[in-house]
Amino acid sequence: PNADVRGIALRGLGALADPQAIPALLTALQAENNDKFRRQIIDVLGTFADDDTVRALLVTTLTRDTDAFLRRRAVRALARGQAARVLPDLLAALGDTDAEVRAEAAGALGALGDKSALATLRAQYEQNSVTRAAIAKARWQLGDTEAVPLLLALLDDTDAAASTAAISALGVTGDLRGVTPLAARLAKTKPGDAWPLLEALLNLTEAHPGAAELDPLVLAVAPQLSNEDENARQQCVSLLGKAARPAAAEALIRLATDTTQPAWMREWIYAALANIRDPRVTRYLQTTLATGEAQERVYAAIALAKQDAGEALAVLLDTVDQGLGAPGYYPALLALGDIHNQRALAALLAAAEAPVVGQRDVVLQALLRLPRDRAAAAVPVVLAQWPLVTDSELRKEAVRWLGASRDPRALEPLLAALKTATIPDRLFLLAALGTLGDPRAVPPLIDLLTDPSYRVRRAAAQALAALTGKNFGLDPARWRATLPPA
Repeated sequence: PNADVRGIALRGLGALADPQAIPALLTALQAENNDKFRRQIIDVLGTFADDDTVRALLVTTLTRDTDAFLRRRAVRALARGQAARVLPDLLAALGDTDAEVRAEAAGALGALGDKSALATLRAQYEQNSVTRAAIAKARWQLGDTEAVPLLLALLDDTDAAASTAAISALGVTGDLRGVTPLAARLAKTKPGDAWPLLEALLNLTEAHPGAAELDPLVLAVAPQLSNEDENARQQCVSLLGKAARPAAAEALIRLATDTTQPAWMREWIYAALANIRDPRVTRYLQTTLATGEAQERVYAAIALAKQDAGEALAVLLDTVDQGLGAPGYYPALLALGDIHNQRALAALLAAAEAPVVGQRDVVLQALLRLPRDRAAAAVPVVLAQWPLVTDSELRKEAVRWLGASRDPRALEPLLAALKTATIPDRLFLLAALGTLGDPRAVPPLIDLLTDPSYRVRRAAAQALAALTGKNFGLDPARWRATLPPA
């Protein structure tokens, strides 16, 4: 009867993703009167959208339930199934009486990627402008370039939500036709209201770094560098850096010389300058490298190193040699991973022997940036360091890197780690073993198909499929039949 306990149980069943939970979930949905929990149950059932009974229930919910919020959840849950099976149900949902359900259906169709939905989306007559934006975005996701003018037309819609949806969708498209109208809109927008536009423009710059068509964007963003909101200012700096246009040089240099900017912002500014190949930027960085304060010199050195300037390496190596107390020590250490140089690699490997936890983590981050042709020397260090890392995301990144290295030395340590790891850690270890490509992993992976955890069994089957190019699901007998005689 306790609502908190029911909520925890639902989240647990969703995390387990075990089909044995389906009957209990269906029974709970029928007995539940609380709308909030009915929606949560529908969310969890989405994990099993390919099950015939679950799909039938979701379709019934979508077509008959009076709760529009629940119908939206049913659309979202159905979309997690195989495209060929759920496509007709999602197309039918475009006729729902609720505009938000129709928008959800359009978004799901775009995400599915089945181009057979295009004809229906093009023919859809829609009065609600927010839903029109969702349909236009879905059409673009399915390859319809005629959708971009529809989004541009919605920029000035009287419904602010529709305008915001169009702005976001234009950013996702990465279509350069959106640059000038979005930049013009930014020029007329108060700094405090600029976030959606900045986010969209950032997506556009990431899709076309260095493109000359980004210059109107640069001109519109430069005045925003005076934004009182530090986070918005940082977003503008990042955007100008990713645009990588010489037109941004003067504005960024001016901001870099502003001594009132906090240290963390200055690091972002120099990172942006690193992307701009322009004589003015090079001169400024070289001057700072020669005459600046210690930490500024490190930032300038990192920027020049990314531009392959040889004079930067000496400053970075000298900073690392000075040890933990040196200004800019950690940024310098991290930057060595971006420099394809044997001396930089040697300095990183030496720093990896340090007993300081924070230093070890930064060294590990730097090593994970190494290109494939230099990764072999770092494999033993990464193998030794990743189990000691407390940051779960860094630990995952290290394990993924080991899998991608395809280095046979990684096999035994990864298999050994499986024996004592938590279930979440075992999942990304298994994914790495699948990527590693070592056939010696097949027998122990087959053994894991009888693990008590369904999530582990499923991850082991996925790793086996990646290793062998075959797919026998969760059946250990069929997998063992593929093994060569002992």
